[in-house]
Amino acid sequence: MRISLAILFYILGCHALSAKEQTPEKKKKKTKESKVEILHADDFIFDEQDGISARRLIGNVRIKHNESILHCDSAYVYHETNTVKAFGNVRVTDESDMQITGDSLVYDGELRLARLRGKEVKLIKGDMTLTTRFLNFDRKQNVAWYWDGGTILMNNNADTLTSVIGYYYPDTDEARFKDSVRVRSKDYRIATDTMHQFLKKELSFFFGPTHIFQDSNHIYAERGWSDQKTKVSVFVNCAHITTPEQEFFGD
Repeated sequence: MRISLAILFYILGCHALSAKEQTPEKKKKKTKESKVEILHADDFIFDEQDGISARRLIGNVRIKHNESILHCDSAYVYHETNTVKAFGNVRVTDESDMQITGDSLVYDGELRLARLRGKEVKLIKGDMTLTTRFLNFDRKQNVAWYWDGGTILMNNNADTLTSVIGYYYPDTDEARFKDSVRVRSKDYRIATDTMHQFLKKELSFFFGPTHIFQDSNHIYAERGWSDQKTKVSVFVNCAHITTPEQEFFGD
């Protein structure tokens, strides 16, 4: 992402920029789903966990549910509840180029909700890598989110983004970041409260107090957007630009 100072600069005090809100936590009616399918394991053991019969799988485990394949070292499969607990070298793949890795996973096949945990849980898609410790992935809404800090590497590791909370929508390549959002590139730095990005369109929206530093220039605004393809940016709400030669103010 390149923030150009050839800016279409609107001096507006209360201009509203909108971005559609969607919360992955929204509850949906639970419907009957297909059962998880065991594709392979080196060893099978019938076990019981908390009074529920389980099948313990050990070694080179592969489990399928709909379009997703789970790989891991060992797992418990609970056919009665259509759930899976997986451990060791956990990796989830599907028909796209996306994969998620972690140390452990709990999967609810009825909700199609995966909870991944680990020292470094990673979601990789194209040249984007998201790293966090706690990641949930809702396959019904097709959204992944973290809430305890995450780091994203983009553009062949040229850009780094960190935030406390983040949501990623693989279908649209849209990402939403909240709380202490920081972007660092070789050309600029951004500090903001909330940022929405449309990665394919290279379009970013800023919400809340935002500081952008590029060379000796400083931009401040409380809302705005930037189109990296056209090199056009708009900053509104108490916006001002400071350069070594001059200052521009908007209120």
